[in-house]
Amino acid sequence: EVTDPDSAITEFYVKIGYPMFNYIFIVLNSVCCIAICITGQMAVSRIMYSMGRDGFLPQKVFGYFSPKTGVPVYNILIAGIVGLVAIIFQGNMTGAASLVSFGALVGFFFVNLSVVMQYWVKDRKRGGKAVFQYIVIPAIGAVVILYLFFSLETNAKIIGGIWLAAGLVYLLFKTKGLRQLPPQIEL
Repeated sequence: EVTDPDSAITEFYVKIGYPMFNYIFIVLNSVCCIAICITGQMAVSRIMYSMGRDGFLPQKVFGYFSPKTGVPVYNILIAGIVGLVAIIFQGNMTGAASLVSFGALVGFFFVNLSVVMQYWVKDRKRGGKAVFQYIVIPAIGAVVILYLFFSLETNAKIIGGIWLAAGLVYLLFKTKGLRQLPPQIEL
């Protein structure tokens, strides 16, 4: 009988007679978490560097690549500072997952919308198969995404909404009110 579902693995090791595995598990889990965080931070910093290099973000900060270390130092620092938002969710893994899910769900929603806009509206693909591929399937995807979106935690919606609004304001600024195309980013 597990008494606490959040620590079931540690109870399991004690129950089977190998409590020392708890220490091994904690060390390996910690090392893996740190490695995942560093990998994510490096990936984000490289994407921000590409956006700075290509002129989408301010080049002096985001397009800087340290000749001494060979890494986008400022972007690593920015990603680390933004990552401190996780402190808000300390002890609340569901909240942290909700914040990550906010971005993913918004992105996937717009992917579904893009399918409709590209194939149905712009390319004028019509017919029974096209209705199914370019209207019905994206609509089902969008409805599922909206359902999942409304189940996110309130803090995640607030923080994600602030980031989304800031991004939209910046896009409007960069494209002069959507009258220009944004710069192309080469990854």
